[in-house]
Amino acid sequence: MILNMANKRLEKLEEIVKGKKVLILLHNNPDPDAVAGGWALSYLLKKKFAVSSRIVYGGRITRPENRTMIRRLNVVIRPLEKVNVHNFNVLAMVDTQPWTGNSSLPKSLRPSIVIDHHNLRKTTLKVDFVDVRPHYGSSATILTEYLIDAGLTIPKKLATALYFGIKADTQNLGRDATEADYKAAITLYPNVQLRKLAQIEHP
Repeated sequence: MILNMANKRLEKLEEIVKGKKVLILLHNNPDPDAVAGGWALSYLLKKKFAVSSRIVYGGRITRPENRTMIRRLNVVIRPLEKVNVHNFNVLAMVDTQPWTGNSSLPKSLRPSIVIDHHNLRKTTLKVDFVDVRPHYGSSATILTEYLIDAGLTIPKKLATALYFGIKADTQNLGRDATEADYKAAITLYPNVQLRKLAQIEHP
């Protein structure tokens, strides 16, 4: 039943993005969970569906560990104002939801995809593809499951980002972590670049 649900999600996702260009919008001043989740979705779209995408964010990335994460792991991410949103056919939101006040979603755009772990907003129900799991500790966990369900090998840099994203949003896999977060972290750990992780956590 769980496998069937995962397959249906991937099939629906493919229907929306196939042959399109996708803009992936994170919440303002994105944290490691948002960055890792957005990167994982971009990787999934490219490797599974041959779809190109761009990851963008509003606000600024100022925290030293977040800036170090992006630099050390070579995450390709750009400020929203430096991208022409009209060059994209599909808008996806990761670790945030539309019209919640914590994203720079242009009023003229309506997202087609929302993947998040915060409480579901009523406005999100209008979106074509919604995967909101408030019982998960991080969006990185959700996207890790997508990559596993798609049968994709997770590169070491992406695994490191996802692992750090899970740790950051669950207080080092402490009281905010769920069984799903533990499973994702255990799956990712063998591919985590521990030296780079240490550099990121202690910039």
